[in-house]
Amino acid sequence: KDCWPPNKGGLQLNKEEFLAFETLKKWLDDLQETQLPGPVVVIYDGWYSGYLLPALAHPPEGKQRIVISSTKQDSPIYQEGEFSNLFWQEIAKAFNVREAFDNIAGTLSSQAPQLDDDGDGVYRTGDPYDGEMAKTFQIGLGIGMAELPNTQISQRAQVRYQDGQLQVLLPPLPEG
Repeated sequence: KDCWPPNKGGLQLNKEEFLAFETLKKWLDDLQETQLPGPVVVIYDGWYSGYLLPALAHPPEGKQRIVISSTKQDSPIYQEGEFSNLFWQEIAKAFNVREAFDNIAGTLSSQAPQLDDDGDGVYRTGDPYDGEMAKTFQIGLGIGMAELPNTQISQRAQVRYQDGQLQVLLPPLPEG
């Protein structure tokens, strides 16, 4: 299948709109410093989505961020929507983020899903490993829409929000 070309520096939302990872990180940092008291979960299900982990590394001091990608960096393998479908099925079973991730990561081992929750931008399965904070965190059931702040991008990001916890969902890259 043809898809938007992968970009190590951001998300090509459609033919005209591009969101730089640097801009997304600044938005998330600002939100976490000023409005969001709890952890933030960012999930990117798309081609080469592993580039998001280092791009969103180092959340503000004292803040927690879980970054999940459906593939590793430079991965040419991607099954459209498969990661998201399986992940949300596991979350709906009331699994915590780590359990949901672990339950499907092996199923999609050719895609090599990644998770970073210690803020270093790297997925590690050895010692020390990522997932300690994620196993204490569950995603709520509330859902709403939020405008991306200070942007010229017309796309809207889908967010899930409950009890002071926000999850930002970016749309998958459209085929083209």
